[in-house]
Amino acid sequence: MREILYFESNRRKVSIVTEKDTFVAYGKLNNIEESLKQSKVPFLRVHQSYLVNYKHVEGQAYDFVVMDNGKRISISEDRRKLIGEQYCSMEDTFYVNE
Repeated sequence: MREILYFESNRRKVSIVTEKDTFVAYGKLNNIEESLKQSKVPFLRVHQSYLVNYKHVEGQAYDFVVMDNGKRISISEDRRKLIGEQYCSMEDTFYVNE
């Protein structure tokens, strides 16, 4: 789980991008997001098509996040405020606990 950088949905296919490989599965990002809520690895739904692993987010700008592999992923307009709040909340949590 920790090696997963992000999930990318394209129609009914979901790409699971890890540090070393990319795997493709059939399914819905909503179902993956729901199942990940039980996980200890924090994921953020930054876009209808992307679910990113917070631990691999190198930085956040107004309309995108930068992953530690250099990939920029857009934050959809309707999620920007929520993602900003979640990201800041996670930054506080992880810096205080580490």
